[in-house]
Amino acid sequence: MGATYTRYADDLTFSGAGEFSRRAVRFAAFIGTIVKAEGYRINLQKTRMAGRGSRQQVVGVVVNQRPALPRARYDALRAMLHNCIEKGASTQNRGDHSDFRAWVVGSVGAARAVDPIRGGRLAELLQLVDWSR
Repeated sequence: MGATYTRYADDLTFSGAGEFSRRAVRFAAFIGTIVKAEGYRINLQKTRMAGRGSRQQVVGVVVNQRPALPRARYDALRAMLHNCIEKGASTQNRGDHSDFRAWVVGSVGAARAVDPIRGGRLAELLQLVDWSR
């Protein structure tokens, strides 16, 4: 049917253009039949169709042109790093993470894996954090 299939754990993603996009609704019903026949169920709250003009997001990553963090997530990380630099890291653990530094390093690493350029900017800020404050 001209679709590209991608899977991350139990999240199934189908993408395509042209003929596939015109038949997407029928294709979704077809996939639903297969999933149910195999003994699984579809989580309708996680099921969505996104056309070219809308934000296409899969497992928390925007995938329209290239993989990217959602802008709100990037902005929140950047602001948190800025505040760590200016006010001290100890003032920014609003999620009460038991190892805040590891959480921040992991979050920046994940951002860099998704988008090396913008994630690299976050990594540069991370280097400026004084963890003793």
